[in-house]
Amino acid sequence: MLAAGIQAAQGLRAAYAKGLIHRDVKPANILFADEHTAKIGDFGLAGVAAEKAENEIWGTPYYVAPERLNNEPEDFRSDIFASETGQGEAAQRLAEAAAKAKPEYQSEMSILKAGRGGN
Repeated sequence: MLAAGIQAAQGLRAAYAKGLIHRDVKPANILFADEHTAKIGDFGLAGVAAEKAENEIWGTPYYVAPERLNNEPEDFRSDIFASETGQGEAAQRLAEAAAKAKPEYQSEMSILKAGRGGN
């Protein structure tokens, strides 16, 4: 999972170096060429980094960066926010699956849930 996150961040940085912001980074848009190679897909909402999209918010709500919600300028960090939100979600799902598979992991799950406000 860590390697995929690093590869996604590198891909987002490369896109930003070309002047693009993805604007819809989420787990469904991280694709795998093989078990070791993550790629970023679906640039349908991507925009030019220098342009400011005014009064419109596009993207998957759970992953939209705060600056986008506040109509503030976006940059590479906006996509990293979304990417890391997805990484956190993936870690939570892995922990839940592990807890179901092994009852001794239940105490670790209660710690994770406490960190998320008990959800």
